[in-house]
Amino acid sequence: MDRSWIHMHTRGKTQYIHGVKEFINFAIGHMKPGITEMLCPCNRCNNLLYRSPHQVEDHLYANGMVMDYGKWIFHGEEESDDDLEEEESEEEVDEVFEMLHDLQENRFGDDGEPQDHV
Repeated sequence: MDRSWIHMHTRGKTQYIHGVKEFINFAIGHMKPGITEMLCPCNRCNNLLYRSPHQVEDHLYANGMVMDYGKWIFHGEEESDDDLEEEESEEEVDEVFEMLHDLQENRFGDDGEPQDHV
């Protein structure tokens, strides 16, 4: 889905209006049954306040969308495999640092002095 409209400064253009409508339809399609409000990603609400879909649409026309909201995770978009791989990679790095820390503690005592291993 094209999201270039998010960065448009002229919010009255057809492309922007079409983008907002696509976003609203996407978000409504991912709302849980019985839920009537969604987080508003406009520059004013910044995904912190809940509004009705109609209010969100009005806010997006009036205030624009938060520029860095490219992945609509608060509106039903799931993380891609690339994002998951990146998280797994970060976890592996953390584990390596933890192992190195453990090795250092075993080689040096709690007081920081080298231990004699016989």
